[in-house]
Amino acid sequence: MSNWKEEQDALWEALSMFDYPQDKPLPKEVEEIERHRINHALVVHEGNKSQAAKDLGIGRTNLIAKCKKYNIA
Repeated sequence: MSNWKEEQDALWEALSMFDYPQDKPLPKEVEEIERHRINHALVVHEGNKSQAAKDLGIGRTNLIAKCKKYNIA
């Protein structure tokens, strides 16, 4: 089981790195950031979900669920 607090802390840290207009609801912004980070990690690791998940600091099962949620192949 992954550590929910660590995942949330990582997400908030990622959010703080962006300087962007805050005109969207937070859930939409979070989805965009997650989608972008997941796509990037999968490209970097040439589709290897285990390595991408490790790089993202989440479990492989969580990554697979997020890929399904965002329709990421």
